[in-house]
Amino acid sequence: MKFLAWDTSSHFGAICAVESAREGAADAMPQIRAEFALGVEAAHSERLLWAIHQTLEACRWKLSDVDVFGVGVGPGSFTGLRIGITTARTLAHTLAKPLVGFSSMAALVRPMAETLAVTEPKTWIFAQTDACKGEWFTLMGPAKEILLCRNDPLQWRKAVKEQVQDPQAALKAFSVQVKKARGKWAAFGDDLSDDALKALPKKSRVQLPKSTPLRVIPRYAGILTVEAFQHGHDAKTQDPLAVHPRYLRVADAEKNLKEGRLKKNAPTRNVDLIEATGK
Repeated sequence: MKFLAWDTSSHFGAICAVESAREGAADAMPQIRAEFALGVEAAHSERLLWAIHQTLEACRWKLSDVDVFGVGVGPGSFTGLRIGITTARTLAHTLAKPLVGFSSMAALVRPMAETLAVTEPKTWIFAQTDACKGEWFTLMGPAKEILLCRNDPLQWRKAVKEQVQDPQAALKAFSVQVKKARGKWAAFGDDLSDDALKALPKKSRVQLPKSTPLRVIPRYAGILTVEAFQHGHDAKTQDPLAVHPRYLRVADAEKNLKEGRLKKNAPTRNVDLIEATGK
């Protein structure tokens, strides 16, 4: 089976073509056929389709050859997710192919979780990305538990939490968990200075290589798609239009609407009225 997956949750884009030997075989090792990374200077709206074409060309596939599409559903950039998911929904729906959504944070931490699950299986992982508005998107949990979630990345185990949080609150919560577990810990993210991590015990810290990339590596977008398809809930018949972004945070417009702070003649209300009445 042929899989094509991408993630556009951040400034960096990741596209990967993967082939799995046997349909539905849980032990089938996926083979990476091609992978493509987009740099920070490339706008996803301008380059995503071009990058998908380049990836298909590299492995000599046609778009119609793809059996399953995969896309990172966040959390992450509002605009980036919309572009990536809309593209995936459109292509999968048009070609009548399944579309699998996977956690962008799961793809981000997967290389680290794989390594630590073998070398330091009891190590707790803290990963963060910028959520803007002074908040972080965070994922925290034991490395082994994060890796065990690989078969269905959108259904985390109880010990693993994916949230949007105030930085201080997030680090405090992680510190409590690490001290309770009495284990080692590793931190991964853009804004994690030594000063920010001072509340955590230094002696039990597992230092990650300085070369650890702070972005989704393309091949893990593909691997997570294969795993989610093989072990997910009705993934083979999933309607592409049922895949939506996971922002973890309610949009300001939605919050204002629910709290009644939008004016009666505000554009949002007029649009809602037109959609509801058809007038």
